[in-house]
Amino acid sequence: MDVHLYVAVICAAGLGLAYLIGRAISGINAVAATFAFLFVSVGLAIFLAFPVLSVVADFCSAIGLKEKACVRTDDQTVWLLGLGPLFSIPVYVVCMFVARAVARSRATAPLKAPIGRRWSLDSGIALVLCLSPLALLGWLYLSNTEQVNKASSERRVLGTRLDELCASVRIDVRRRAGQAKSVFFSITTPATFPLLEKLEFVEMGRTHLRPGDIPYERLTKKSGEPLFVRGVFNANRTLTSELEAEYAISIKLLETKDDAAKGIYVLEETI
Repeated sequence: MDVHLYVAVICAAGLGLAYLIGRAISGINAVAATFAFLFVSVGLAIFLAFPVLSVVADFCSAIGLKEKACVRTDDQTVWLLGLGPLFSIPVYVVCMFVARAVARSRATAPLKAPIGRRWSLDSGIALVLCLSPLALLGWLYLSNTEQVNKASSERRVLGTRLDELCASVRIDVRRRAGQAKSVFFSITTPATFPLLEKLEFVEMGRTHLRPGDIPYERLTKKSGEPLFVRGVFNANRTLTSELEAEYAISIKLLETKDDAAKGIYVLEETI
């Protein structure tokens, strides 16, 4: 979808929402309406600029549209995604005042027309608002059918390969040892940091070393503090030239080129 079309649809939905909100709170006085409409318009613009864009991006990711294939932008137009709805704040405010004026005018006018006819405009706007998100997501899907089908096929192939790999996993235990106090990892793995919860310290090799750099790093827990704070690893780090860990875990990469192209990494770990 072209970025200009996306912003037009989002801003049009914003106008519809602004109209309905203006109608809903039309009974307040002019001063209160001014502040309320300004506040609501800013909130509406932020909602359309960020959470709605995030939902669209998640939908695109789910159907296999990556990067800029979802809403096509370039360096000159990417700012429209967020700032487009924000620039429309004055228009939302005006739309709310128009809705307030229409509502107050109808409230004081003789009730000559049937109720269904009097509310036809509001019903139409509500219907458009309900259908526009579905229309937007449907357009994204239908306009990229070939790419979506390709992504779906790739996911099926990936799932089949993962099932094969999971079925072939095995653990060979040749000797059991007592409770370990420390371990060395030749390279970092998903188990490196969580293991520190049960061990006194973890050592690991450092990468991208220059001549004369200290080759190893030792991690220890911070006394009285959690190992992860808001998802960020929280531990003491000390550079060391000598290993003191009781055990070492060596890592061997086993994935094929096809696996690597799919983003699959197969490891053999030996303690």
